[in-house]
Amino acid sequence: MRRQGVAAEVRVGTQPAPALAPAAACAERAAAMPPRSGLAERLARSPRSLAQGAVVSSLQAGPRALAQRRQMATSAPARVAQRYTVVEAGQQKPNYWQGLGAALRVADDGKMAVKHINGAPKNSPDYQDFYATADIIQGSQQALTATGSAFSIAQGGGTLIGSAPGVKNAPALTLHQAATANQDLARIGKGSHTFNACSYNMHNFLGVLRSMPGNANLLERRRDIVLKLEGTLDHARKSVVTGEQLDVAMIEARRIATGSEGNGEARDRYNTMKESMRKQISAQYGIDESALPEVGQGFGIIRGGQGGRDGMGHFAPVLAVSGQDRVTLENDVGQTEGREKQAVGQINPNWYFRMFGPVKKHWYGNEDQTFWGEAKKHEKADYGDKPLVATLGSRPRED
Repeated sequence: MRRQGVAAEVRVGTQPAPALAPAAACAERAAAMPPRSGLAERLARSPRSLAQGAVVSSLQAGPRALAQRRQMATSAPARVAQRYTVVEAGQQKPNYWQGLGAALRVADDGKMAVKHINGAPKNSPDYQDFYATADIIQGSQQALTATGSAFSIAQGGGTLIGSAPGVKNAPALTLHQAATANQDLARIGKGSHTFNACSYNMHNFLGVLRSMPGNANLLERRRDIVLKLEGTLDHARKSVVTGEQLDVAMIEARRIATGSEGNGEARDRYNTMKESMRKQISAQYGIDESALPEVGQGFGIIRGGQGGRDGMGHFAPVLAVSGQDRVTLENDVGQTEGREKQAVGQINPNWYFRMFGPVKKHWYGNEDQTFWGEAKKHEKADYGDKPLVATLGSRPRED
């Protein structure tokens, strides 16, 4: 949900999905897709059902005692931080990250590298370079296969040599260019493209919507979206299934984390929450700076706090993980150049890689490298000064 959106269409089943209304950024909401499950139909008929906590029948909404939440937050498992490092072009030399002619974000263990950028690029294919060690590439492909993703990753022909930044006498590592492809779009000769809208890119990456075996121009739903939470007081809430509704998953994350009965109450509580409490629920539920999706999962973000634009949000699939550094493969409706309207939906060649890490501590202060922290710093005009970030995954469809 980045920048000003455009109408988009994706064909599902035998009927095309309705054109999505123009909205800010990737605000082509997943809820705008044609409802095909009982859950989606109920949500479409009754907006109050979400506010009443009827997204999943097993969920029991209700406020949580402040003392209980603090106890859970302080007992949350500690996370081992492994952070990326920016290696400027002037610091590079033979056998130390030289070759791409640009500043790089390098995982602190030296196993992954992408071009450095603050925020998202605009209408450019220049951020499609991703290098990783052979084991990282192989592990990512295994995870994508297990997820049923439309995406594949393989070892390409290019190489990049470097060592772990800031580690004395660290051995040189050979990173291989990652060759990614969208197997669904490859069936129509567009494997180097992705779906333009971030929600459809996420659905396709998570294996929720895949092309039909007998018709590459139609998509079928194979999996359900799952909101992934950490140590909730109600363990039934750790995995919340929301069908194909990405935006519902995000709304549920905010409602559960704030212990609210409805969406409006949850939004108000989160937006006015003191920073000390927000940090506590972040640690407790694994949201915001504590959101750590694995390969085959992804980040979701919605607007929060002051500023930003109503309805803003974005979805960023995670392609690779090394330590606590994560590489995403993203697209969004702000990428307007090269957009194509195919029978299966709107696609675009200007997708991009980005790298994120956790909070990096320096003697002069903290550098928040998380997906949440970088959105606050570089994309506040879109998402506000207190956005909410959660981990989204998928599981095989049951209905």
